[in-house]
Amino acid sequence: MKKHRWLSLAFTLLLITHVGAQQNANYEVIPLPHQITLMKGDPFVLNSSTQIVFPEGNALLKRNAEFLAEYIQKAIKLTLPIVTKAPKENAICLTLNSQIAN
Repeated sequence: MKKHRWLSLAFTLLLITHVGAQQNANYEVIPLPHQITLMKGDPFVLNSSTQIVFPEGNALLKRNAEFLAEYIQKAIKLTLPIVTKAPKENAICLTLNSQIAN
């Protein structure tokens, strides 16, 4: 359950920092990230070709992908497809890090 909650909060951070490239990022999220690394280059922009990717057979990440797609659709009226094979670019890839303690 803790992983599910962490993923939901990570999605919120993703949306706050990446939806709308012209807006300033708001890092006031709970839990507060341990580290934020600003990168140079073009920002990641959600558009109609963006896909949400999860590993095939992972029911937890499939549910999270569906949650994220629904959240994005409600927030900015953009419907993103959910797939199990990552395209070369413009994708949100959901994974679990087995090194993170529960």
